[in-house]
Amino acid sequence: MKTTIYLVRHGYSTGNKNMQVVGCTDVELTEEGLRQGEQVAEYFADKHLDVIYSSNLKRAKDTASFTSKLKNLPINIDDRFAEFNFGEIYEGMVWTQALLQEDGSYAKYRDADGFVTVKFPKGGESAPEVADRFVKGLYDIEKNHTGKKVYIATHSIALMCFLTYLKNGCTMVGAKRAESRLPNASITTIEIENGKITLVEEGFVGHLDDITV
Repeated sequence: MKTTIYLVRHGYSTGNKNMQVVGCTDVELTEEGLRQGEQVAEYFADKHLDVIYSSNLKRAKDTASFTSKLKNLPINIDDRFAEFNFGEIYEGMVWTQALLQEDGSYAKYRDADGFVTVKFPKGGESAPEVADRFVKGLYDIEKNHTGKKVYIATHSIALMCFLTYLKNGCTMVGAKRAESRLPNASITTIEIENGKITLVEEGFVGHLDDITV
């Protein structure tokens, strides 16, 4: 049976507004981000959903809360869909400053070829590690909700890692960084059937008044 999963990037956050390197750091949605959460809920108003998941981070949970209330479905927390962890050195830093750091991790991460090779120091992650946990989370959801329609509130770089993995033949070996990020509150739809993940639609934004990244 085919399982449909809607991967929703959270709404516009204070971290986005301040151009910070914000991975596992908790930040709030802006007023615009809250409105985007409402618009995501409006998109799902006439669509069936069986279950809602979110990462453990507040900006994702708050985005999901509008759809949760509308559909009268609880939010299940799964931190495998959390954002990329940039480590103690980089978390919260303005990205222009991050590019100048002596160890060069952030500059390498933003390079097309370096994206999948760099692991951030002091507790940080690598793109393959993020893709691995994300994909394992998807397969567990497919196992537990086979044939259902599932909403997951997640994050930009986590989605980039997953989509890089998928488009590179379900491997991160030799993969390159994507040239653009999915907009805030965009909806990417995938299907899983017989162990195969199929990308149905990437970064849909037709429900949004304002497009932000």
